[in-house]
Amino acid sequence: MKKTLDSLKRVELSELDIHTAGTWPWPLQASVFVVIAVLLWLAADALVLQSMQEDLQRLERQERELKALYQKRAFQATNLDKHQEQMKQIEAAFEALLLQLPGETEVPGLLEDISQKALENNLVIESVSLRPEAKKEFYAELPFEIRVRGPYHNIGAFISGISGLPRIVTLHDFTLKPVKEGDSRLALSVLAKTYRYTDK
Repeated sequence: MKKTLDSLKRVELSELDIHTAGTWPWPLQASVFVVIAVLLWLAADALVLQSMQEDLQRLERQERELKALYQKRAFQATNLDKHQEQMKQIEAAFEALLLQLPGETEVPGLLEDISQKALENNLVIESVSLRPEAKKEFYAELPFEIRVRGPYHNIGAFISGISGLPRIVTLHDFTLKPVKEGDSRLALSVLAKTYRYTDK
């Protein structure tokens, strides 16, 4: 062992030539071999580890995404009965609202109800005229113009009566003015709209 160390001490590194590596003392050859082997192992390990590290990061990201998806689906599955019950309630409410929309054959009955409200409030009906139907995305607007005359409070009661009808009727474009100068009666012109569901 002492000889080996002595032979290594006597070696001048500046005198070493890579082309004559076979003539180097064997402890130096072994040391160089070990250093080269370690460097090669580290380089190969770094390349393999880098590839494996990228795969690991990709798989961890995929795992997080799948866990999030699983949690979302698990939440949906545990609340499925509740959601189905809510859907039934929404559908029932929707059906109830659809009943408030007149069908094509119910418009004359609705106009009759509005005329009846005017008569109940002692108003004179000047005209009730239908306008062309306006088609929207999933419903149709059925506009009609109403013209009545009468006292202010009676007109207010008439409008309140329309809002109490079982069908949906909205009132737009009010015009309220005296019938003539010195007369306490007023003339009301209003555009009323009712709606019809279209399943197209």
